[in-house]
Order: sequence, then structure tokens, then C-alpha cells
Amino acid sequence: MLPFMFAGTIVLAILATGDIVSVLTKAKIPMMFVALGLYLVLTWLGMPQDYPMTSNFAMFGMTMLAPLIVNMATIVPLKDFAKQWRAIIVSLFGIIVAVILILAVSFFTFGYEKGIAGSGALCGSLVAAVITTDALKSVGMGALCIIPLAIVAIQEPIGQIVAINMLKKHAVNIYDSVHQKAAADESDSLTSDNEDKKTHTGRQPLIPEKYETPFVALLKLVAIACLGVFVGEKTALHWAINCLLFGIIAVYLGILRPKMLDRAESSGITMACILIYVFTQMNEVTPEVFGTEVVSILTILVVGIIGLAIGGMLGGKLVGWKTELSMAVALTALFGFPGNYIITQEVCRTVGKTEAEQEKLMDEMLAPMLIGGYTTVTVGSLLIASFLVQFL
Repeated sequence: MLPFMFAGTIVLAILATGDIVSVLTKAKIPMMFVALGLYLVLTWLGMPQDYPMTSNFAMFGMTMLAPLIVNMATIVPLKDFAKQWRAIIVSLFGIIVAVILILAVSFFTFGYEKGIAGSGALCGSLVAAVITTDALKSVGMGALCIIPLAIVAIQEPIGQIVAINMLKKHAVNIYDSVHQKAAADESDSLTSDNEDKKTHTGRQPLIPEKYETPFVALLKLVAIACLGVFVGEKTALHWAINCLLFGIIAVYLGILRPKMLDRAESSGITMACILIYVFTQMNEVTPEVFGTEVVSILTILVVGIIGLAIGGMLGGKLVGWKTELSMAVALTALFGFPGNYIITQEVCRTVGKTEAEQEKLMDEMLAPMLIGGYTTVTVGSLLIASFLVQFL
């Protein structure tokens, strides 16, 4: 039992360190940037890479990833999901401009093959990296597999530190704007109008509230997530998309109430375990492996981030969004879910002075960040990576 407990203490201490730094810097440095960076350094210095699995937290995180996606539908009102066509346009502009810049720079420097190897992973995260590495091996370029794998491992913390500062500026603008209006009209303030006794559609829930115990709430989330994963294995539609869609349908039908994971009293442990599971994705990056392609990896990252920011800004101007929000949404290509949820939560916790203000800020910013992340990851994974590897 001691090995489990010791490993659990270490990985939780890493997360806690990230949280403390985020609070001290007022979210200028995101928690995941510190936690992932610290984990990587500690493993390079000799800490066993199996601590996340030994603690059993990573296994629970793998189990709860799909239910957490279902829970996203219970956080954001359905009417807000329907309004997020702008987030899709901004995200697409971001990844298109990023890919064009990466391929152009790589063609004139270290070779377009390396640009292809990195651009899909940068815009599509882990799934795109798998598609790319399989293609590289099939054409005898297995040595280049380090590029997409290393990019996936390190782009998340780097992307978050840029995105969180953009998102924080947007949150401060919202906060200041609303409070200025509130001075003239006391009814217009940062207060939440969510009614916990109804669903986001205004329907009465199917299950009476007295039976909506934490275990019942958790069961519903896991059961719907299980259905989403099952359909994903039987069809071409990714399981994560299924979970979100089924969650939205369940909310519409009154099966799920608002904020189901909070009702299940499981939010904190779920997020901690999912982040510990993310640690395992860093295990492939060693100092030796990273050093072989450090120039091309860093170049692709820098050019890609610039491309995402420029593309997001252009897309934002087209749809009438503020620059800060547009850039933050486009940059979700670098980390996707659950990073987009976590940094939004961090920003709201920092900017909002009360729980009601924090909740209202979440209502304003979470939907575009989630939809932006899903757009970039799915398009990057299923279209960009699949298309680009044909030119290897």
C-alpha cells in the first residue's frame, strides 16, 4: 500500500505546486504549465515515470475523461452552444494560417517533411500525432516521429501560458464593462441566473430532486459516456464528439441537470486524476530524444503559435470578436480539452471577486473555448493530418 500512497502524494504535490504558482501570479502562469513542466524535469532527474499509474490516479483519470466531456454539456446552456458558429470560424482561420506558415518556413529551412510531421500534431494534438507517426513509419521516415510526439508533449503548457493571458485580458474587459453599466443600472451586473432546479432548457428534470443523489448523478454521467465511447468504437465519429452530443441531448430531454459533476461531488478528484493521466503523455520526451530535433521542434512551435494568433485575429475581425478572445480560442489548438476548461476556470477564479461573478464569467467564455478546442482538435486530427501525410 505504501508505494501507491507515496506515488499519489508526489503527483498531487506537483499539481498543488502548479495551483499555488497560478494563484501567486494571478493566473499569468497557468497551473498546467507549471505542473507539466515540473513533472518533465523531475522525470529527467530520475523520478520514476510510472508514478501516475502506480498511484492509480491516472487509471481513474482515463475512466473519467469521457464523463467529464458529457458534463461539459451541463455547464454551458444549450442556447450558448448554438451561438458558437463564430468560434468555429475563428478556430479554422487559426489552424489554416498556422499550417501555411509552418510549411512555408520549413520548406526553406529544414525541409517540408519535418513541417508536415509537426504541423498536423500542432493543430490536432494527440490523435493527429498518431496519424502522422504511422504515416512516417510507413514511408521509412520513422526517425522523424520524435517531432510530432515532442510537439504534442510540450505544446500544451506553452500554448496555455499564451492563451491564458489573452483570456484574462478579455475577462477583465468583460468585468470592467459590466460594472460600469451596473453603476447606471443595478440590475445589470455579474450575477448568475442559472436555476439549479431546472435544466438548461427550462424543462423539469425527469428524476425528482430528492432522488438525484451524488451516486445517481455520477451513474448518469458515466452511463452516457459509456454509450458515447461504444458508438465511437462502432462508427467513424470520434468518441469525444459522441459524448458531447449525447450530453447535449440528455440535457435537452431533462435527463441531466446543470453542473452534474458538482452534484456528484466529484469535480475536484476528477480534474486532478485527468491531469495526472496527462502526465503519462510526457513520458516519451527525454533529453536525448528532444535534443535530436530541437531546432525544428522549437521553430515549428514558434511559427505555429504565431500563425494561430494571426489567423485567430483575422477570423475574429471577420465575425466581430475582440482580439483577445479570438486569439485565445484559436490557441486552443495547442491544448484542447481539458486544458481549455481548466484555464478558463483559472481566469474566472482570478478575475471574479465573488462566486456569482466567477460563474457569470464562465458562462461568457467557456462555450467559445470549448467549441474552439473541439473544432481545432477534430479538424486537425481528421482532416489536416490525414491530408498532409499524403505528401510525405
